[in-house]
Amino acid sequence: MQPIKLKLSHKFEEVVSMVNQYGYYNGPKCDNPGCKSELSHLIDDWQTDATDLKVQQVDLKMSDEDFEKLLGAIYVADVIEYEE
Repeated sequence: MQPIKLKLSHKFEEVVSMVNQYGYYNGPKCDNPGCKSELSHLIDDWQTDATDLKVQQVDLKMSDEDFEKLLGAIYVADVIEYEE
């Protein structure tokens, strides 16, 4: 399978940094007993203001739909490149 590459503006670097805190390391990183999905954990944290993702969304002036797509794209990307 080819690596998934994503090209973004530098204005998204902080969001990328936050999303990169989620992932699998010998199972999901989330500390909730019923947690089985790190992507679900990421979306839950965004929706419940458990992180600064909502602040980033407001700063970037993005709708919920567009920001959710951005989070998903960043989460699944193997390689992220930044535009000049």
